[in-house]
Amino acid sequence: MCIYTGMMTDTGNFSYNSNDPDLYVVIAELIRKGINKDEIYKRVMDTKTVSTLRLNGYAVGTKMQIFPEHKAALITLTQKELDDYDYQKGDTEGLVNAPLAIPEVTYSVFLRDDKRYIKVSSRSKGDFPVNKLCEKYFNGGGHVNAAGGEFEGTLDEAVEVFMSSLAENDRYLHD
Repeated sequence: MCIYTGMMTDTGNFSYNSNDPDLYVVIAELIRKGINKDEIYKRVMDTKTVSTLRLNGYAVGTKMQIFPEHKAALITLTQKELDDYDYQKGDTEGLVNAPLAIPEVTYSVFLRDDKRYIKVSSRSKGDFPVNKLCEKYFNGGGHVNAAGGEFEGTLDEAVEVFMSSLAENDRYLHD
């Protein structure tokens, strides 16, 4: 179960970084060994608390900013906002992906106040390299379409860094 869960979540339910046929050979073997992939999906992806749904609804409905000229989106959550929704670790898992459902958005960044630092999550579509964005501006890295980092500073400072990166990141956009 743990192996399949990791494979499923690390690939966005097999929607990115999942073109290696050997991945599916492993999955087939796990199913032969008795995992119930549908039950795992239901428990991991379709089970949320009321506070999780409310926090994510607030984040997308109120906090999401779209920058159409840069094909970018930004979501931020302060520590107070997290506290107001009884935030628990994992409650914002996948939130960074929500703006990518908008056809005009190529990349999305989520900045969360984590008391000690600002947690940065980024996702993209196509060949936009969010790993380069995270490496250069947010002390992180990752894959072309999924990366993260930790920003030492305030949430407002992290937003300023993101805003100042927009024009430079346009060089990665292709029509």
